Amino acid sequence: MGNINSLAVLKRAIDSSTTGVVIADSTLPDMPLTYVNPAFEQLTGYSADFSVGKNCRFLQGPDTDQKQVDKLRAAIKTGEACKVILLNYKKDGTKFWNELSISPIEENGKVVGFVGIQDDITARIEVEQALVKAKQDAEIANNLKADFLNVISHELRTPLTVMLGNLPLLTDPKDLPDAEEISEIALDVEEAGQHLLKLINELLDISKIEAGKLELSVEPLSIANCIHESLHLVKPLIDKKGLELVQEIEDFNFMGDPIRMKQIIINLLSNANKFTTEGRITITTKTEGNEGQLIVSDTGCGIKKEFLTKIFEVFKQADSSSSRSASGSGLGLAISKQLIELQDGTIDVKSEYGVGSDFHVTVPLL
Repeated sequence: MGNINSLAVLKRAIDSSTTGVVIADSTLPDMPLTYVNPAFEQLTGYSADFSVGKNCRFLQGPDTDQKQVDKLRAAIKTGEACKVILLNYKKDGTKFWNELSISPIEENGKVVGFVGIQDDITARIEVEQALVKAKQDAEIANNLKADFLNVISHELRTPLTVMLGNLPLLTDPKDLPDAEEISEIALDVEEAGQHLLKLINELLDISKIEAGKLELSVEPLSIANCIHESLHLVKPLIDKKGLELVQEIEDFNFMGDPIRMKQIIINLLSNANKFTTEGRITITTKTEGNEGQLIVSDTGCGIKKEFLTKIFEVFKQADSSSSRSASGSGLGLAISKQLIELQDGTIDVKSEYGVGSDFHVTVPLL
């Protein structure tokens, strides 16, 4: 069979390997590569003609971890074996994760070079990163849900406390309050009951939406009529706070669910009213191209920049503490976004903290 340990046989084995193999000469300045196998060429896109004679730093780039490079250099300096994981770059600029193992080559007890074995472990690293991200996302989601449950428990408890606190005043027929006080108690109980009902309806809505079980009854609608019917419920609350309500209405027709469209308008107006202590709320409609636009603006507290991308997400609020100044489940905007998207529309917001907010809704025109 001949000498299977001959250099020719060993070179053939290395040339045939699917793992990248390089040899560098540590006796020469800058430690150039003296050999790269075909697997290295295939892995990196760099030919042997280009690579040989150069230090392998041409594989490095702006995102290569310098600490790993320093670890590699320290091992080379002391003539020791070493394994590192480097984010390297192919000739076409594509990044890949390179698991590089180096071993010293000795002649007469002196290190004269290094053999490097390279493995592309990009797929493995991406799976590991995906698992880490999934774990982090799950932890964030759990924390958000915990915050949300804290808010909801507070919001449910508040109206119940009002109701249960007032009812004992009406249980003794021999010691009833006067008629005026009974009327006030009844109004307090009704307001608390309506608040409780709204919270429960929002929880049911978001549950149906996320389960894909919310059904819409779509029909031709007039935006002016939707606003008129919505203001019937919201305007008394705006008047009660002494805010100015400005209407700049250009009617247009579109396809939508009348109940859900009014729910969106009521949510936006109620939200504006909740966070505006003085000034005005403006509701504007107009057409542009083949779209109808509804804009609800306020001179309220505005939204901090870091919260603008989050306010339409379920379980996320600018302030999720139970001691926050404004009440509510925080689901209104998330529900509004998903409801308008189910009707082929969009919603977004522009806001300046301390100045006010503009919520823009667009729907396709008939």
